[in-house]
Amino acid sequence: ERIGKDEVTISHGPIASLQWGPMTMPFKLPSGGMPGDVKVGERVVFDVRQRGDGGFEIVTISPNGTMKLPSTPAGAKR
Repeated sequence: ERIGKDEVTISHGPIASLQWGPMTMPFKLPSGGMPGDVKVGERVVFDVRQRGDGGFEIVTISPNGTMKLPSTPAGAKR
């Protein structure tokens, strides 16, 4: 939806592991910044983690279908 200097706003579907319904919300950008190949209006695949202040930040983000997610140990929640 929007790419800012420090955050990206994403409209996403339900995220069952976080018990979230579909919504539009801002996330802090990954530590390396926004990859140059991600554009506003594009479908993306992303992984998030919770920060110490309760907010969420993007860990990885890429255009839909090009990101390889890190393996998750059996029983772990993503």
